[in-house]
Amino acid sequence: MNYKEIILNKLLDKFEKSKSYLQDTNRRIMLKVESIKQYNIQNYEEKMLFHEVVKDLKNKGIIDFKWVKFEEENIMEEIWLIKEKVDKAYEEVKRKNPKQSYTEILKLLNSVDFRQEWIQRFCDDMKEYMQKFQKENTLLPKEKARDIIKALQEIDKMQSLDKTATVLKRIFSIRCYNNSKYFEREIEKNLVRIVKKYYTNEDLNITELNDDELLAQIGIVRYPEILEFCGNMKCVLNGEELTFSDATLGSYINSYTVLNIDKVQLIDVKKVIFIENKTNYINYIENKKNDEFVIYHGGVYSPIKGEFFSKIYKAVKGKAQFYHWSDIDIGGFNIFTRLKNNIIEELIPFKMDVSTLIKYKDSWQNFNEDYKNRLQKLRSLDRYECFFDVIDFMLKNNVRLEQESII
Repeated sequence: MNYKEIILNKLLDKFEKSKSYLQDTNRRIMLKVESIKQYNIQNYEEKMLFHEVVKDLKNKGIIDFKWVKFEEENIMEEIWLIKEKVDKAYEEVKRKNPKQSYTEILKLLNSVDFRQEWIQRFCDDMKEYMQKFQKENTLLPKEKARDIIKALQEIDKMQSLDKTATVLKRIFSIRCYNNSKYFEREIEKNLVRIVKKYYTNEDLNITELNDDELLAQIGIVRYPEILEFCGNMKCVLNGEELTFSDATLGSYINSYTVLNIDKVQLIDVKKVIFIENKTNYINYIENKKNDEFVIYHGGVYSPIKGEFFSKIYKAVKGKAQFYHWSDIDIGGFNIFTRLKNNIIEELIPFKMDVSTLIKYKDSWQNFNEDYKNRLQKLRSLDRYECFFDVIDFMLKNNVRLEQESII
């Protein structure tokens, strides 16, 4: 048993939690030996070995101790840390000294500036934390601090140039670390934790996004994003005209195409409908009308999807009506409201009303108290006014409805 590590780590744990860590005090960092469960006074050989380790650490000037009264050389009572030798205690057990770690990270943070408000706020918070507590923050561990900051610098550069810019995850990794897999293997989890806490978008509930959706909001994607739609559309891509027809069961373009297309024209379109669920989208386009243009919305739209939606909207603004179809639940209301507030102000809910809810009564799902409270909060916000009637019905009957039930 490694008694040296057990003793010193317990003392250092106590030191890091004490006032002595932040300021010089005369109070001892002391342990009652009986609190160390590995100290077995019933086993003579192990007890003697423990004593020898303690005496050796005392000879090195790292700790001191005392015996139980009248039990000298038999039972130890207390062990305490010699504060002037704290650095040596860390070295003895090869443990990272938090004071040395935080000063290195602080120096690194002081050498960088960010234009994106959320990244700079993270940076400022880390500096404030380290100056106050004199140790690193778990969001920015010393062994990864330099590489995390590299990632944030690259994101800051991308976002400052173009909010819709995207980069494949492995290309991002090569840019930052000259290694295509390093970001995903070593840094991604740390970055996601930072983004979840600091990235702000008043239209999004960040906590409800999965990691890939969250990274897509700041321009890092696993693969080029695929956008699906069905209808008659013409556009110009790098000087060449592209034509999409509703004769096929849907069309596809990727995120790079979205950024480079212009002169979008929807042909004889009177109705544009966004559909959240993939199954409902496929089912709908099988029998869509010739004057309809149908877009698979999916969940929380990324900046690239938002760009595509904007181009479609501008192509027939004032000439067509715009609809959105989602689940009759909190997520669906949020998706609709975000699209309406940010891109299509005249957006109309499609099959998201009380009559639809009643019609599919057999497919109702109940919700718990927490969901009810969240729904009541939506009922108090003006931007959800078009759903007040259906929200009132949902609250009264404790029900919600998924899109798939309507197929």
